[in-house]
Amino acid sequence: MTKKLILLLGIALLLLSEPVRADNNCSCPTVTADGRGDSSCSAAEASGQCTIDFNIFPPETEQRAFDLMKSVSKVPLSLPPAGESSVDAMYTASSKGQTVEVLLVYLAIAAADQAQAHPGTIDTQALGEIAALVSDVGKDAINQAFSATAAKEFSAVKAVPPEDTKSIVILNEQGLTVSPGCVEVNRNGLWVMFKANWSPAALAPGCGAK
Repeated sequence: MTKKLILLLGIALLLLSEPVRADNNCSCPTVTADGRGDSSCSAAEASGQCTIDFNIFPPETEQRAFDLMKSVSKVPLSLPPAGESSVDAMYTASSKGQTVEVLLVYLAIAAADQAQAHPGTIDTQALGEIAALVSDVGKDAINQAFSATAAKEFSAVKAVPPEDTKSIVILNEQGLTVSPGCVEVNRNGLWVMFKANWSPAALAPGCGAK
């Protein structure tokens, strides 16, 4: 057997050993709108409107989300590095102890886009309450859910069936749901979500609380 053939067989075996990752499914809770892609997503629903964005998020979109969050909340925020995918940015944030600070920006991506496209549809007070809830009640669960260990573990396995996602929920409290690689919050008519493409909840519309 030639070296070239051995190499090709090795590559084939490696590819077969990798889990087949499903598309990332992102849906709003009540408005009929679904988004599917192979990247992470940010979603928002408010005032009968649903907005779903997939990354890589342009720098101007991240800046708009950062500015919106900063205008409605006093919690610490950190702007993701320009040009990095959200997965890479969250790795970096985790290593610097800034997971929640960066996540809050990603949570606001779709909300900020909707606020620009449909002025007056985003309740900024509710968004401020979401920021406070995430940075306080959700901090420990989110650090666990987006740790490098979690990302490595769940990137190597298939997403769980939607009907089984309740089993992976880390926190479900006060309208805040956290599972590995996924956070969704529902507060006073405003719902927002960020889901990484490696999340085991990739097949579910949300993070797994339903």
